Amino acid sequence: MERKGRRDAAMAPAVGKEEEGRSSRGRKEEGWRKKREKAAARAAAGREEKKNRRGKVAREKRRRLLLGERRRKKKKKKKKKKKKKKKKKKEEEEEEEKGRR
Repeated sequence: MERKGRRDAAMAPAVGKEEEGRSSRGRKEEGWRKKREKAAARAAAGREEKKNRRGKVAREKRRRLLLGERRRKKKKKKKKKKKKKKKKKKEEEEEEEKGRR
């Protein structure tokens, strides 16, 4: 009977091992949880910043109207047209003509 008891003790999990170490999955989940918390904090800060900015824009608009300022439109820059393709075609045609002569 004594022998059976020893085998049971050997098969039983080590005492305190579960408390001491965590599984890799547990560590990963803890990391994910921390990341989620950080993201939530960032989002909350962003929302707060947005509220403040909205008020700021409205205040600025009111101030401008009181002073009678007008916004000036920015002039758009004209894009330069590319002429490289035409140049290449002309060069190719000239080379072909030289080859014929």
